[in-house]
Amino acid sequence: MRLSIRLLAPIAVAAIATPAQAQFFDRLLDRAERAVKGEIEGKVDREARKVTRCALGDATCIKAARSRGEEPEIVRRESGPKAYPVIDGDREIRFPMGERSFADAVVTYRPGDRRGLSRAVQGQGNVLGAPDGAGGAPCAARGDCPVVALAPGGEMVVRFTDNVLTGSGDDASDLWIFTGDAHSRLSVEVGVDGKTWEPVGSVHGPRGGVDIDAAGFGPYAAFSHVRLKNLPGDGISARPAVATIDAVGAISTRELGQ
Repeated sequence: MRLSIRLLAPIAVAAIATPAQAQFFDRLLDRAERAVKGEIEGKVDREARKVTRCALGDATCIKAARSRGEEPEIVRRESGPKAYPVIDGDREIRFPMGERSFADAVVTYRPGDRRGLSRAVQGQGNVLGAPDGAGGAPCAARGDCPVVALAPGGEMVVRFTDNVLTGSGDDASDLWIFTGDAHSRLSVEVGVDGKTWEPVGSVHGPRGGVDIDAAGFGPYAAFSHVRLKNLPGDGISARPAVATIDAVGAISTRELGQ
């Protein structure tokens, strides 16, 4: 639709006599383009909500997915402390709430330019729950590790539903992002409502931690949302334009409502 509008625009403008009419026509074009973009993003967001319902164990959603020949991602809810073979400097990373420490819901998924992205790496549920690639090699090296891809311009918002992300009061990592390969570059923002965002750092490589205390948020912070965006390359090293995400985990965390 955008292409059709743009092709018709010069013909229509040529027939308009005054600058005021030309400006009016431009506003019409902008509104039409925003309407098309809003419809596309609305469909993506509806799909994100559907994935979330399945992941949290909604029986109707799971039955519908299986009737289509799909096996939905279901987040496991084990709560005991669990360590993953990841080192942050000289510290071993431990997730105090076990698998409940990881993101539970997809709020939005906008993959960016989908060209070149297979359906397998657009499965939004792949980012939920504990990391699939935590046992050693990054996901891309194993080949059996489900991830979500962000093309240039892509972003994803995930949410914790039964816990919140806090600061730790020291320089240790509070949030850990497991990506799917060694080339991913992601900016990281946190929020309390999914509308207002606070930038807290970035992650480069197959996995990395973010210290939200360094951004001014201590143990009394209570963030439920995390937004990840694909960062452009540095212009020096050759790297794929696509970033991938395996899991998002809160190291510094407490139960919702505490």
